[in-house]
Amino acid sequence: MSDQDNQDFTTPPRRQTSTVMRSTVTMRKQAKSIARTAGRESGIPLYLRRALELTDLHCMLVVAEEKCITRAAARLYLSQPALSRRIRRLELSVGTSLFLRHSRSVALTPAGNALAEHAQHVIVAAEVALQSARAAACGRR
Repeated sequence: MSDQDNQDFTTPPRRQTSTVMRSTVTMRKQAKSIARTAGRESGIPLYLRRALELTDLHCMLVVAEEKCITRAAARLYLSQPALSRRIRRLELSVGTSLFLRHSRSVALTPAGNALAEHAQHVIVAAEVALQSARAAACGRR
């Protein structure tokens, strides 16, 4: 009787892989990991980092003002989970927590206070830039 006759038919035969194939796969995974994390200063992998968006900064300011994500979401005409995701992505982009979360409220951390102060200036500057561009397009200025 051969080994194949003794083999249990409920389990498929094991696929033979060479050590070269396994080491190549391992090297690829390591290369992807290094590429993702190359040059990071804040400890966030490159694939998670993204540019700050004005809408995210605006959302942060509204949440800070309302001190409640549910009320801020209603004011922004967003669902609460969508707003929470935006805030979480912003925190990942910054590399630190911006809010202290309590059971029914949120409060800005010191990092959140610093960002909120600058975010307000950035939003005002963006509004001024848009108005200036619109005025130039109409021939005024």
